[in-house]
Amino acid sequence: SPRFKKAMQLLVACWLLVMFIVTLICMPQMVEEKSARKLVLEANSKYPNMPLFLYGNHEFSASYYTNGRIKIIETPQKLDELLLTSGNLLILSTELAKDTELHGHGKILDINAAHALLVTKN
Repeated sequence: SPRFKKAMQLLVACWLLVMFIVTLICMPQMVEEKSARKLVLEANSKYPNMPLFLYGNHEFSASYYTNGRIKIIETPQKLDELLLTSGNLLILSTELAKDTELHGHGKILDINAAHALLVTKN
C-alpha cells in the first residue's frame, strides 16, 4: 500500500541519517588512533632537541607532521644500534615498543592503537 511504502521510505531515510551521524562522530577518532600526529606533536613540544626516528614502513602521517624531517629506520640492525644509544625518540609499533620497554631499552612516553612514542635509554 502507498502508506506502507511511505513509512518504509521514512524509516530507511532515518536509518541512513543515523548511520551518517554515527560515521561523522566515530571516523575522526578512528583515524586519529592510527595516525602518528599526536605522537609527533608530543615529541616536538616536549622534546624539541631530541632526534626523532620511525621504525618500520614509511608512515605518511609521521612524515607529514614532521615536514619530512623524521629519520626512517628500515632494518632491525639499525634499530638495535639506535636502542643502544640513549636520548633518541622512536615511533614504532605498539607491540615492539612494549617489548623494548620490557627489556629495559627504552620508556614509552605515549601510545595509540598502532604506534608508540619511545625514548631510548641505556
